[in-house]
Formats: sequence, C-alpha cells, structure tokens
Amino acid sequence: MLFVLLLELPLTTALFAEASLLPVAINTITPPLLMGLIVLFTSAPGEANTKTIQKSYRRYHR
Repeated sequence: MLFVLLLELPLTTALFAEASLLPVAINTITPPLLMGLIVLFTSAPGEANTKTIQKSYRRYHR
C-alpha cells in the first residue's frame, strides 16, 4: 500500500496540478479491501471437484 501512495500522489499531482486526498485514499484502500473480502468469502474447491475434473480429463484426453 505504501508503494501505491508513493506512485499515486506524485502522478496525480503531475497530471492534475493538485491531489485531492479523498480519491487518492479510495484508490489506495479499495483494491486491498476487495481482495481481502474475496479471500474471506471464497474457498478452494473440495476433493470431489478435483475427482470430477480428473474424470473429465481422462475421458477426453486418452
């Protein structure tokens, strides 16, 4: 996140002559927050899914 701030503030200032902190904060916080929510609410497929994929692969790739 520090890397984003190091890039976002100077680039925004260079392109738009001034940097408003609210958009910079939103652009900095939103991606890691969304990634965290995705990690919290998803899980890896189970063993049954792996077996189904293996069966399908064997059927079509002999």
